[in-house]
Amino acid sequence: MSMKNRLIVAAVIKNGDKILLGQKPKGRGPYPNTWHIPGGGINPDIENCEDAILREVKEETGLEVKNLKRAAWDTDIEPDKNGEPTYYIFLQFMSELAGGKLKAGDDMQHFEWIGVKDISQYNLNKPTKNLFKKLGYL
Repeated sequence: MSMKNRLIVAAVIKNGDKILLGQKPKGRGPYPNTWHIPGGGINPDIENCEDAILREVKEETGLEVKNLKRAAWDTDIEPDKNGEPTYYIFLQFMSELAGGKLKAGDDMQHFEWIGVKDISQYNLNKPTKNLFKKLGYL
């Protein structure tokens, strides 16, 4: 049987010298009880990566972003929310806050604007940690 796979878009949202991170609840995968940049699954049949990240950011955070730039990509195998091993492909973007009112959606417990110098104090999920290393934040 082949492993399930998911294509994920995620965005670093900058607001001045701060970055938005969200905390996943305990026991809810993938990557439970860790801090993430906002993002989610893409449906390539009906949207491109840029449209997907705008939609996912709005759904997860209530915010709108601008100046999307492709930043990096990563892969990992992690159990999904049903515990099924899943091969994830992450397409990661840089963006800036454009507007909206911050409100956590279903996937995250809460969000915080975090200074880049403080990022290392947070329990980041693996793809976010890898990205922040590439960007020189860690």
